[in-house]
Amino acid sequence: MIPGSNVHTHTTFSDGSNSAEEMVLAAMRLGFHTLGFSDHGHAAYDRCGISLHQEAAYREEIRRLQRLYAGRILILLGYEHDWLSPADFSEYDYAIEAVHFVPVEGGVYQINEILLAHATRGANGVQHPAQLGPQLAHGFARQYGKPCFVVNPPDT
Repeated sequence: MIPGSNVHTHTTFSDGSNSAEEMVLAAMRLGFHTLGFSDHGHAAYDRCGISLHQEAAYREEIRRLQRLYAGRILILLGYEHDWLSPADFSEYDYAIEAVHFVPVEGGVYQINEILLAHATRGANGVQHPAQLGPQLAHGFARQYGKPCFVVNPPDT
């Protein structure tokens, strides 16, 4: 990451603690030149994601801030997509491809919980997220012609 920039910023639209504008103002106070918003996208199994009815409001708010603070800070509209959820990235500047959940035994579970559970039971067959992320990011970049970053949870 380039000093004075951050492209993995969450707001109250998903699991962040501050509004998008509060984050812009804080970034400017800290001397940032670039701030990318990447709130968690919608996924039926993820309570931290943006709800479907809020996605348009999220995009509108970030685009409003881009216009308001143009020339003072570069603001990017991103989307943190969990690999299991459907998504249309055409209205975003970039995406972060995340592997937070995996399908196991007929359900969808948060990756840290299921890897830990399987490790303690000695089960096999769970593909580690580090193996999935680059494949997904490459596919996104090829399909949409936009940058895609990979975020993996810490090893458990």
